[in-house]
Amino acid sequence: MKIGALVPARIGSKRLPKKNISMLGDKPLICWTIDTLLESNIFSDITVSTESEEISDIIRSFYHEHEVSILNRPAELAGDNSPLSAVKAHYLEERPDLEWWGLFMPTMPFRKIETLHAIQTAIFSGYPWAIKTCTSRTYPIMDYYYPVKNGVKRFFNEPCFYARMFDCTYTLERRDAHVALWQLQGLSHAERVFIVHADDTECLDIDTEEDFAMAQKVCSGKRMHPRPLAIDEKNGWRLVAPQGTDFDLFREYLGTRLEDSEMPLLLLDKARPPLSFLSLQDGCQRRPWINPKAAHYLQSSKLKQTGNMIYMPVHYLHDQAFRVQRNLGADNYRKLGKTDVWGGFHGLDGSTLPLDRVIFMDDIRRQPFYIHPFIWR
Repeated sequence: MKIGALVPARIGSKRLPKKNISMLGDKPLICWTIDTLLESNIFSDITVSTESEEISDIIRSFYHEHEVSILNRPAELAGDNSPLSAVKAHYLEERPDLEWWGLFMPTMPFRKIETLHAIQTAIFSGYPWAIKTCTSRTYPIMDYYYPVKNGVKRFFNEPCFYARMFDCTYTLERRDAHVALWQLQGLSHAERVFIVHADDTECLDIDTEEDFAMAQKVCSGKRMHPRPLAIDEKNGWRLVAPQGTDFDLFREYLGTRLEDSEMPLLLLDKARPPLSFLSLQDGCQRRPWINPKAAHYLQSSKLKQTGNMIYMPVHYLHDQAFRVQRNLGADNYRKLGKTDVWGGFHGLDGSTLPLDRVIFMDDIRRQPFYIHPFIWR
């Protein structure tokens, strides 16, 4: 059985110029991916698809042509608006003998050889038609919001549940497992799929200077660990923040916003991971719970066409460490039971929360009380 690996590597990154060949530790970023693929010893073909002579020269300086092939990408497949699907098709046209193939973005340097071996075992069983990655971390769906005029709205109606995120760290497909085959068998795309649960380090995707700085720390042997959280309860409000936060300064910053006990206070950040990565199907279909008016918000035509996350429409995720909640007390919680999804605030599903009740984390991070929710050690 022949399994191929496609590593797409453009030179024209906008957010972090030439990131694919930037030095991470003692070697270019792209080499981290290629080295892991080579060391796994399960791929019949490893190909770098690029339009750049500079990238090609670096690949040739590190690898023999019998180890890694270079597929020269035509100009029409090298722009920001070039569809990734066309890059895949270009690769498969050149490799007609492959039975399986995988897409390995070079911006995810910390894949594990043992995970690739587990994927190989699944493929050799003959059962899966595709391999997908889910993060080991889960997120509550009620923490996702999208902007509207003069405020924000929730994407989802009740009830709340936790869901994993799809991720592209490990993405492989059987060559002939096209959509029509699933339909012929009466299967959904959640079936005959082997799911890999990857940890935070494996899923680290370098897109910004901050991401690159995190990757450098991982290279030095450090790992990111969450700080324990602390709670401060006064005057009917509960503040949640990383241990060591000066809650007096936190409350001073919130100021008169705490005087209105009828409306929630949200601490929002640009969604990373984005809502489109959310796994909404796990044994039962949960997609109908999304707010009907929000269902098409993330359907960016450019994102669909290109697969480039730069075109993802802006939306928000509530911070997972900093929270401002109404403190109801145990008796009231028992009375509310399953209906309590706002920490005591009701009637807001489908309604606009005004911007004066939204605080963005960029401003929180500039405050003297802010403590980063993770530590490196």
